[in-house]
Amino acid sequence: MLVVSTLAELVLAQGQSEDVAIVQELLTNFGHRSAEHLALVELPLAERDLLDNAPHRASERLAPLRDYHLVPTGMIHPVTLLAWAALASGDDQGASAYLEQGDRQMHWRSYAPDHLRVKTLLAMKQKRWQDAEKYLDEAVSLAHSMPYPYAEAKALYVYGQLYASIGIPTQAAEKFIEALAILNRLGERLYAEHVERALAEIDR
Repeated sequence: MLVVSTLAELVLAQGQSEDVAIVQELLTNFGHRSAEHLALVELPLAERDLLDNAPHRASERLAPLRDYHLVPTGMIHPVTLLAWAALASGDDQGASAYLEQGDRQMHWRSYAPDHLRVKTLLAMKQKRWQDAEKYLDEAVSLAHSMPYPYAEAKALYVYGQLYASIGIPTQAAEKFIEALAILNRLGERLYAEHVERALAEIDR
């Protein structure tokens, strides 16, 4: 099943229009597997939902994973995605609770960069700019040291959003360009399309 979950991540990251259909077919074909195994395929779909500003759909996908901890290295922990979904739904208190739960439960370094990235999103919404920058510095440094380039690119993307939010467009563009360079090297399109749009907004 790990191969299936990895394939789900791959087809979504490549950003082709038929990606969702491919992953949904994986869900159908592996429907006889356990709910826990099947739910692994939902993680990349939930991440895509969140990028598409569909947090309620993501929350529905993640509901079976609320107490699931056996997530393969390289995937975002469901608690982190649940925090992101709560934040995107306007539930800051719920997001904070999930993030605190993740702080207590996560022992694998590979989960940390994405978790710190979502902590940054909450800090940005609350205008805690220094906390946001601290989380991102840690996320980028940790992802770079592993190395975990995909997580590093995602953190750099949010770093660009942070600088754009506080009115520093030049530094925002630099972070977006750094993120895009990594994503292009990886052949990734899911996040790359969002980074390109953010960069285009600055260039206007």
